[in-house]
Amino acid sequence: MYELPLLSFGDVLHTVNLSLVYQSKMSGNPYKIANGFGLNLQKRLISYQDTAYGYESGNGEYVELNRNEDTHVSIFSDGSQRIVRYVNNSFVLENPDYSTEKYGIGDNIESTKDKYGNEILRYSYNTNSSLNTIIYRPDVTNKKISFAYNDSGKLESISYLLGNQIICTTNLVYLENGGIKVQHYSGVDYYIIPTETSFTVYSRD
Repeated sequence: MYELPLLSFGDVLHTVNLSLVYQSKMSGNPYKIANGFGLNLQKRLISYQDTAYGYESGNGEYVELNRNEDTHVSIFSDGSQRIVRYVNNSFVLENPDYSTEKYGIGDNIESTKDKYGNEILRYSYNTNSSLNTIIYRPDVTNKKISFAYNDSGKLESISYLLGNQIICTTNLVYLENGGIKVQHYSGVDYYIIPTETSFTVYSRD
């Protein structure tokens, strides 16, 4: 796995780090990016009706969930002591530190809360289920990450906004060899070129 930082911001209580992740074994292409690429903040549940069967982390790792037959609860099989509850037509992932993640229609993550119940991230999606925005601490700040897509439906740019003002933007360019050129807001261009057994990463400023 390879992780390339794209944006980092926060406040005295929390920090948000958005990264582009390359994981050659990442299943399918749920992130509207080239195969094998994802975003570390976008996670997925795999469910059917009222039961969650699997979880795909922000780096593309898949974990099976075991259902407790007597309740609407699924337990992570990796020993992490995480559970998923089915509550009011949504799934809530509970972490050992009492922080939570809420998943809704299409198994997309909708929000995250800390152990005190404060909402840290709120996600919104376009009609085709592609990620539209991530709002940071929506009750107390006006910080937002916005996502734009090209005519093929692939992620094209990621912008950090303070209010309605764009502070910085990172662009993604898709190469004929299956790689991605990341035009970082810092002025550095990063190239990630995958092959059948490995990948090459280099940068130019």
